[in-house]
Amino acid sequence: MSIPVIFAHGLSGSPDGKKALLLKENFGATVPSLQSLELPAQAQVLAAAMPATRKSILVGSSLGALAVLGASHLRPDDVGAMVLLAPAFDLERHRHTFEDALRIRPGLMTDAPVYAALMPPGGTLCHVVQGMADELFTIDKAIAFVQRVPAATLTLVHDNHQLEMWYTNLVPLIGQIQKQLT
Repeated sequence: MSIPVIFAHGLSGSPDGKKALLLKENFGATVPSLQSLELPAQAQVLAAAMPATRKSILVGSSLGALAVLGASHLRPDDVGAMVLLAPAFDLERHRHTFEDALRIRPGLMTDAPVYAALMPPGGTLCHVVQGMADELFTIDKAIAFVQRVPAATLTLVHDNHQLEMWYTNLVPLIGQIQKQLT
């Protein structure tokens, strides 16, 4: 029995993006649309997608990583592991970049720092993958997160925010996590 994978796309992502399709194809991932939803609503959608009968692997990209952290607090007993890809830990530093998004999601800049400060449920495996050439978010925030989360690991890769060169490595990473959880 495989462990369910649930993917949260980022601010500009969609259920039809490259990472979403890769996870659907390889793991039958559930990828709800989070477009135009505020972070609390995104977390609720993800939590609702988690089956109650077994633990899930939550994967979040950019803003989706913050939604994953939120969902893990709504259903802590149902989270087996989390993978946070280029997490938007310092979203507020790019307020000007996201002005259009703020018109649709006015609570984003207020909610983002709160969600970025959340800790995964105790003992939950948490893998953070951060591009060293990420044009939006800095590695220092990813390093600080991993330093305060005992069960977290950090993988720094030579890539940009979209992890365009690295993202296919999600398949073996999630396969490895599934083996650890079974």
